[in-house]
Amino acid sequence: MKRLSALAVLLMSSAAPLALAPVFATPAVAGTEAAAPARLPATVYARAEAVLPQHVDELIFGLSVRPQWIGDGADFWFEQRTAEGRNYVRVDPVTKQTRPLFDHDALTTALAGATGKPLARKDLRLRDLKVDAKTGELTFAHDGRNWRYTPATNAVEVATAAADKGVVSPDGRWRAVVRDGDLVIASTADGAERRLTQDGAASPYATPVINLKDMAAQGTSQPTVRPGVQWSPDSRFIATYRIDRDQARRLSLVQSSPKDGGPPRVLDYVYPLTGDAEVPTAEGVIFEVESGRRIAMALPAEPVLYYGGPDFEWSADSQAVFERRPVRGYGALQLHRIEAATGEARLLTEDKSDTYVDFYGHFWSYDDKSNTHFWTADPDGYAHVYAVDATTGARRQLTSGDWRARTVAGVDHQAKRVLIIGSGREAGRDPYLRHLYSVPAQGGRPRLLTPEALDHDVSVSPDGHFFVDNMSTIDQPTRSVLRSSSDGRVVMELGRADVSAYLAAGYRLPEPVQTVAADGVTPIYGALFKPADFDPAKRYPII
Repeated sequence: MKRLSALAVLLMSSAAPLALAPVFATPAVAGTEAAAPARLPATVYARAEAVLPQHVDELIFGLSVRPQWIGDGADFWFEQRTAEGRNYVRVDPVTKQTRPLFDHDALTTALAGATGKPLARKDLRLRDLKVDAKTGELTFAHDGRNWRYTPATNAVEVATAAADKGVVSPDGRWRAVVRDGDLVIASTADGAERRLTQDGAASPYATPVINLKDMAAQGTSQPTVRPGVQWSPDSRFIATYRIDRDQARRLSLVQSSPKDGGPPRVLDYVYPLTGDAEVPTAEGVIFEVESGRRIAMALPAEPVLYYGGPDFEWSADSQAVFERRPVRGYGALQLHRIEAATGEARLLTEDKSDTYVDFYGHFWSYDDKSNTHFWTADPDGYAHVYAVDATTGARRQLTSGDWRARTVAGVDHQAKRVLIIGSGREAGRDPYLRHLYSVPAQGGRPRLLTPEALDHDVSVSPDGHFFVDNMSTIDQPTRSVLRSSSDGRVVMELGRADVSAYLAAGYRLPEPVQTVAADGVTPIYGALFKPADFDPAKRYPII
C-alpha cells in the first residue's frame, strides 16, 4: 500500500454549526507496520496555527450576531466584526432601524487621551461592554482597566471593578460586601457600613469555593471575587451562604511565571475528589436587611463538589427563595422553595433515577411574570419541558413526543406562548439541528418558527416578541436575521458570515455525511474533515 501523506477525519453524531477544517498532515499506516514519521515542513504548522481560536477571526468575519438586549423590551446592540475593525450597532426591531451605538471616532480619541496610548479606530475593542437602559451610559474593559463612558458628553473615566464594589440592592440604597469573612452592607448615600455577621473569620460568608483561574489571574490564594449574595426584588432580604471547608481536601499549584514578573508563587486551593468523605458543605442563610435578623434555611448542608457555591433565585414577590440542587452521585435533582420570613423549606419538584439524573444537561429557569419554573425531564426517554407552579409545585408537561426539547429560550406573555428550542422533531433532518418552536403556555402542538433545514442558534428578546436567529450548517456560513416570534417571519437581515479570506487561504469547509449504523436501520449523521492537501485521486484512511 502506498504511504499516504494525510488523514481524513470523520466525526460521527456531530452537531451542525459552522466548523473549521483541520489543517494537519500526518503519516498514515503502511501495511501492517507503522511507518516512520515524516518530517513536516514549517508551513504545515503555520497553516494549523492560523485557524486556532485566537487567530481564526483574522480570516472569518461576521460569524454570528450576539444580541445584547437593552432593558425589558426588544431593542438590542451587537458587535459587528469586519476587516476594517469592530462596529457596535444598535437595532430597533419595531422601526427596523440600525444606528451606531455611540460615536466610535469620539470614543477612540477619548480612550487614547485617557490612557496616554495611541489607539487606531480599527483597533477599538470594548470587552464586557454593558449599556445602562435608563441613562445610555457604557461600562467596559479596555487596556487592563474598567471604564465608564457617557456618550452625550463624550466623557470617559476609570470605573471601579464590580467585585470591588460589591452587589448593589435593586433599590440602589445598599451595597453588600464581604470584609474579613463577614457580610457587610454599606449605604450608597454616605458609605456608612453595618455588619450583618460577626463570626465570619474562620468560615467566611458569601464566599464561594474559589476557582483556581481567579487565583492565577490575581496571583494570590485569596483573590477578590464577587460576593455570593442575591438581593430580593424589594431589597428587604439577602440570600447567601456560608461554606465550611475546614476538613476539605486542599491541593497546591506552583505558579512558576507570574504575570507581574515576580518569583514563583504557591497557590493553595480547595478541590474535593471523587469518594472524599469530607467535602466543603454550604448552609443557606437569609438576612433581613433593616433589622439584621438572621433566618437559617431549613435545608441540610449541601456538598460543594466544585468551584462556586449554592445558587439562589428569588420569587417575584420577594416571599421566597428557590434553589435547585443535585443529590451527591446525581441520583436525584431537586427544586426547593424556602420562605424568606421563616426559612421553612419545601420540595417543589424532583426527578429520581436508579442510575443517573443529568444535572449538567438539565435546563431550569424561573419566569417571574407567571411565577413558573420551566424544568426539563425525560421520564419517557426524551427530554421535554415541564411547567412547575412556583407556589404549589403543581407540574404540567408542555412538550411531548419522539424528539428532544432542549431549553426555554423565552416567553411571549402577551400571546401566552413559550418559546422552546428543540431538535429531532423534523422528519428527514439531522436530529442535531436546533429549531425554535412556539408552544401554548398550557401545553399543546408546537409551531415551528425556523423552517430552514439548518442549525438555528437563537436569542429571544425579553418581551418575547422577537428573536435573533443565526442559522448555519458546517458547510453553509452563518446568515443572521431578526425574526418575529409570532410566526417566524424574517423582520430584517443582520449580516452574513464572510469566509472569503478563509477559502482564499486554501482552507476547506467540512462536509456533512450520513450513513447507517450496524443495525442497518439507525441513521448516523457526521462531519467529514479532509486534509488541507487533499487529492481526490488518492485513497485516505479515516479516523
